[in-house]
Amino acid sequence: MCVLGAERNHGPDGAACRGTRHVSPTLLETKRLSKCFGVLRAVDDVSITIPEGARYALIGPNGAGKTTLVSMLSGALSSTSGDITFAGVDLTSAPMHIRVRHGLARTYQITSLFPRLTVREQVALAVFERDGMGWKWLAPRNRMTAQYEEASCLLDLVKLGADADLPVGGLPYGKQRLLEIALGLAARPRLLLLDEPAAGIPSTQSAELFEVIDALPASTAILFIEHDMDLVFRFAKKIIVLMNGQVFMEGTPSEIAGNASVRQIYLGEGGHD
Repeated sequence: MCVLGAERNHGPDGAACRGTRHVSPTLLETKRLSKCFGVLRAVDDVSITIPEGARYALIGPNGAGKTTLVSMLSGALSSTSGDITFAGVDLTSAPMHIRVRHGLARTYQITSLFPRLTVREQVALAVFERDGMGWKWLAPRNRMTAQYEEASCLLDLVKLGADADLPVGGLPYGKQRLLEIALGLAARPRLLLLDEPAAGIPSTQSAELFEVIDALPASTAILFIEHDMDLVFRFAKKIIVLMNGQVFMEGTPSEIAGNASVRQIYLGEGGHD
């Protein structure tokens, strides 16, 4: 089994499965984080705290600012104002690749995979890139390296071990979403941001995908955006509700479900995103 959240300053022979380090309970913290697009304030003074090992959901109506917030956390978008601290380090102005090195990784709503690679090659490429050796990944003599072993370990973790030698393009869409998660895990994240991981997957398969996500090691915290409230209430330990770019409420699933305003505005009849 892969143990994630390990030290990142490892050499090329770094093992795929190794112990985790003990850190502060607070992993990610934002203070008054905002993003403006002209006169539109898409995210407005958002202050949140994500603890180590979290299983948090981010919900809200369309246009609430969910993807914009995740994009700022990952570094895909710069913030207009506010602060982002990750594991005690100020990453407010850090580019995406620096955030990844610190353990902050993300998946996207739309998959971006190489269809002609095998599943194992796709993940191995991500591992080689993380180690700064992308140019080595396809050399035959490197097929038994620690990077390929780690790729196999990650595929087992997301229940894709049996598909490792299949072409990526032949995978059903649900398994492609699992492969995206494996690619995110290749960065050895301490926090994995999942932007609608079940998007486009039949409802009969989405619960299986979330069971895989929920079973990831506690050393990897999860913050996910999801529209299916059944999945949110089943798998999130805490829920952050965004409305008009602001945090409307934060609480446990029972607290969110019991709030009359949330039920009226978002969870009521026809209230799904």
